[in-house]
Amino acid sequence: MNSKTSFGNKSDRSLMVEINNPEMELIITEENYVDNLRVLIDTFVNPIGKWIKMVLDRHDKTKILPEYCVEAIASEEENLVDSLFSNIKPIFDFHVSFLEDIKQDTNDRLNKIATCFERYAPFFRMYSQFITNFDRAHLLLNRLKLDPR
Repeated sequence: MNSKTSFGNKSDRSLMVEINNPEMELIITEENYVDNLRVLIDTFVNPIGKWIKMVLDRHDKTKILPEYCVEAIASEEENLVDSLFSNIKPIFDFHVSFLEDIKQDTNDRLNKIATCFERYAPFFRMYSQFITNFDRAHLLLNRLKLDPR
């Protein structure tokens, strides 16, 4: 298959990667990453966010959420989803835009990709917030696992 072939389903993608075609490998890898971020958001972030909103709305009556979580949310002015998943949605939005740009068909794809990296370089700094939050999110997750409620 040549580099101008349109993207198929995930099983077709692996067939398209050629050893001498790093541009396509980058595009396919970025597509997979965006797909995985989408699954993370759709499967965990959004449902947990809805559940937390429901629990907080009923917290005074049911006491379902551990008290330290309610206190953390109130004192830090953050919600539990942000504490666990940090800035995953802006990271997803960034990668969707980045992917669209690197996929643009051009005669000089390698130069186009290099230009995209230059243009988007400041946005990669979003990962520093995500990494900084990792230990805090891990501690919070462990506390939630230990609480039987």
